[in-house]
Amino acid sequence: MIFPTSYKAIKKQIFSHQEYNIVPIRYEDRMLIKNWRNEQLFHLRQQNLLSDDDQNNYFKSVVFKLFDEKNPDQILFSYLHNKTCIGYGGLVHINWIDKHAEISFLMDTSLEEVHFEFHWKIFLCLIEKVAFSECKLHKIFTYAFDLRPRLYPVILSSGFYKEATLKHHCFIDNKWKDVVIHAKLNFDIKIRNAVIQDVHDIYEWVNDPDTRKYSFNTNLIVYSDHIRWFEERLSNNKAWSYIGEVNGSKAAFIRIDKHQNGFVIGINLNPEFRGLRLSKSLLNAAISYFEEPGDILAFIKPENKVSIASFEGIGFTFSGKTKVGDSEALEYKLIKMSNSVFIIAELSANHNGKLSVAIDTIKQAAKCGADAIKIQTYTADTITLNCDRDDFVIKGGTIWDGRKLYDLYLEAFTPWEWHAEIFRVAKEEGLVCFSSPFDSTAVDFLESLGNPIYKIASFEITDIPLIEYVAKKNKPVIISTGIAEFEDIKLAVETCRNTGNNDITLLKCTSSYPAPIEEANLLMIPEFKNDFMVKVGLSDHTLGNIAPVVATALGATVIEKHFILDRSLGGPDASFSLNIEEFKAMVQAVREAEKSLGNTTYELTKKQLEGKQFARSLYVSEDIGKGEKYTDKNIRSVRPGYGAHPKNLKNIIGGTSDKEWKKGDRFLYDNK
Repeated sequence: MIFPTSYKAIKKQIFSHQEYNIVPIRYEDRMLIKNWRNEQLFHLRQQNLLSDDDQNNYFKSVVFKLFDEKNPDQILFSYLHNKTCIGYGGLVHINWIDKHAEISFLMDTSLEEVHFEFHWKIFLCLIEKVAFSECKLHKIFTYAFDLRPRLYPVILSSGFYKEATLKHHCFIDNKWKDVVIHAKLNFDIKIRNAVIQDVHDIYEWVNDPDTRKYSFNTNLIVYSDHIRWFEERLSNNKAWSYIGEVNGSKAAFIRIDKHQNGFVIGINLNPEFRGLRLSKSLLNAAISYFEEPGDILAFIKPENKVSIASFEGIGFTFSGKTKVGDSEALEYKLIKMSNSVFIIAELSANHNGKLSVAIDTIKQAAKCGADAIKIQTYTADTITLNCDRDDFVIKGGTIWDGRKLYDLYLEAFTPWEWHAEIFRVAKEEGLVCFSSPFDSTAVDFLESLGNPIYKIASFEITDIPLIEYVAKKNKPVIISTGIAEFEDIKLAVETCRNTGNNDITLLKCTSSYPAPIEEANLLMIPEFKNDFMVKVGLSDHTLGNIAPVVATALGATVIEKHFILDRSLGGPDASFSLNIEEFKAMVQAVREAEKSLGNTTYELTKKQLEGKQFARSLYVSEDIGKGEKYTDKNIRSVRPGYGAHPKNLKNIIGGTSDKEWKKGDRFLYDNK
């Protein structure tokens, strides 16, 4: 029997992510699959062990037929690392009428303990392409027993939502088991600018009873007042009005307004689209469409739990209680790093033990064009031991060799009583202020200050309890990788994702002070992005600005550099910190590098179009009489570009002129 290798139901057969692929299920993999199923009976809907005959018969009688069916009830794949099968799965119970299917996946049992989350993440990414791009399904879902809670965070971090819990749904091993269903919907979401023709639809949405209930003004809106408000809004350059469309239909009105602390966002959903978990996707799309840099705020009534969940789900964090009019409101904030590189000035120990120096450094960082100031939150006692033994004395060719760790950190730490003032001044200067914590007490302290981003230092990448504690705050997490191997990074990223936190940025870092330029290894930046599917950047300890510029070209979205007012101030970090002029030059170089990258488009800019006048085109190079032949002597391809396209020259040569031409005439077809 020749086993098929392609499904009639789909055009594309192989789906890839780096060295991982799914291909139509291979007959040669059947016994591996049988062994894995038998080893993992505990979470499969399978009561008995499979024999070789069982598996052979299943492939020949069931799987074989799937390849030839136009609408099979399942489409199965072998999951490969390079060409080696390490799992299998696919779409099962496919409903081609209602356009939905269940996802099934089983990996090599030996991979389950350490690599479970990683391979599920990759497989979900690949099978989603099959379901949505090839099969045009509307929904995919997972159906998992309650003894696999380890799976749930991976599914949630891949954009699925918990749709239902089926209590006591299956009876296995003389026990009732719950089944949890997670789903993902296939919606084509687009954002466009609102126009006056949208005014009536928006009026209907904002006057919906549920919308009014959770608005700060609960009164019904008068239509004439609404029209006047909307017209004024469309002409206001400090207000942005968007329509979110789902599969071509109007689904939401999203508004953004200038605010003294950034911008304020709000959303009114078309009632027809409620219950589909679309608010997060629509808000995310609108925020991406919105090009202005700055923090984005949302003011929400405390009882509006659905909106709170939506905003928290896309990275907004609670920043305090306030009032809108006479109503109590919760303020949520999103640190929008914008489409430009987020440049961080690292204060570190460059305050030299003086708050006044720290304040001056923050103000100068703002003047230099930094987006953020970062500090470190620890004490000597929370980061090391006050011990004279050899293990606690620095060595290895660093600039701090011979010093005790405790003494170095006692000199370098930023007093906790300074933090509130540092955060306040940074906010006044228009900078985002955040910190690297080094233990849970620091995290708790930073939470009390509204710290918006957490940075994990290179040497803390192995502190998994700290990373987990930080990630659970549901705020952006930036992780430096100066001493990390692949498995260290993988574990750190998975730890964040297992808490449901997917806002992760990995920074390439060389933990030498200063770092030799030849050890920067910046090609790891796109590698991080591909391997771990995260945002990427550079924490740079080289001297100068070459590394940040190259990193920007390689896709970095974050650049971090140590900043000092003047290296003559001295201190533990002075020798590898940029001074005012150097930092300013680095910011300018990064911004120019960003501009030079442009867009991936063949469409010409206005200046490029103007430049086409200097392109080659066909001109008459000698006088030509009526009835004369066109030759390569009297018709030439020359500058400028107002004549016919040179590609036509070979078709013109040898033809006969039906008019007189003068040297310098544009040769155009309508003149022939």
